[in-house]
Amino acid sequence: MTLPLFSDDPAPAITGLVLTSAEAPLSKEQKAFNNLVAKLDKARKKLAGWRETLEVFHRRCAGELEPREARQADLQAGLARALHAAHGQKGVTAAERRKLSTLIVELAAGVLEARDDAEMKALYNQHGETDYDAEEEAADADLKAMLEGIFGVELGDDVDMRSPEAVAAHMEAQVRAQAEAAGEDVDDTPFSEPPRRPSARQQAREARLAADEKAMSQTVRDVYRKLASALHPDREPDPAERQRKTALMQRVNEAYQANNLLQLLELQIEIEQIDSAHLAGLAPQRLKRYHQILRAQLQDLEIEIFGIEHGLRQQLHLRGRMTPKLLLQCVEADVATLDGEIRRLEGELAISADLKALKAWLKGIRPARRQEAWSGFPF
Repeated sequence: MTLPLFSDDPAPAITGLVLTSAEAPLSKEQKAFNNLVAKLDKARKKLAGWRETLEVFHRRCAGELEPREARQADLQAGLARALHAAHGQKGVTAAERRKLSTLIVELAAGVLEARDDAEMKALYNQHGETDYDAEEEAADADLKAMLEGIFGVELGDDVDMRSPEAVAAHMEAQVRAQAEAAGEDVDDTPFSEPPRRPSARQQAREARLAADEKAMSQTVRDVYRKLASALHPDREPDPAERQRKTALMQRVNEAYQANNLLQLLELQIEIEQIDSAHLAGLAPQRLKRYHQILRAQLQDLEIEIFGIEHGLRQQLHLRGRMTPKLLLQCVEADVATLDGEIRRLEGELAISADLKALKAWLKGIRPARRQEAWSGFPF
């Protein structure tokens, strides 16, 4: 299967928005604008690459990984049954029975990690001389005690310790409750402390921020109105042109609702309402407003990209840089590993049908000791 790979090289800036001037060198503000547009274009392409890759990732998980995992669990269950049958046959030594029991416990545990299976649980309990449910409860209790000791919270008895998300949400709620009980708000400011009157400097800063916010909003609205005036479909008599303008106006409305100045400017260029020379001739104050709005858009894109990459690192228990290419390489590696495990289990299941071959195979087997570990949190 061909994998879509996405380059990490810097993407070229959006050509129509690059400011150029044949009359004089670009100003500092104009150069900063060009640099910001280039960063925005790179971030947009990176986010588009991630979205496309995530679609491929989820499709391959559902179509390739999950069926293989189910097949692996089925083979583990089948081999556990076969080894259980061999365990009671004549001619099997006590040492071989002990080794068979260890293997059955490992196989049954593998199945139970993938699904609930009463038969495998019974085999686990019989050959492990223990109780699977009791072991799981003890492991949950140990984890709960560890987390409560580290974070100083009480998780209670109704938290699903098998769900990292549920545990994290409950811990966050407990921390907030403790802060409130201590008379602190979310910003660690005591509730009992009366609000302080803002200083003159703070008031001036808040006034500037409010004015900037209003000016930026007005800037986006001005661009929107120019586009709406040129594209209003009700004013177009030609049916084909009216349909084209209706589609363009829909894109304009979506961009305006999202406060997406970059897309609005691109639409202006697309319909030839403005060009790079027009942008280069903007007053410095207007260019500054554009710069402020686009910088906020860049921050939103970067936050979304970070959320995708951080979430995948947590989900896959990976460290370091995460890229679309690396994510699909992880899928390839998992598919290859599962294919190898399936081939191995199929071969072992075939061997288990013949007692003589099974005894010879047991001589070279060294069962791995099952380790109780829960990797839901990357501590």
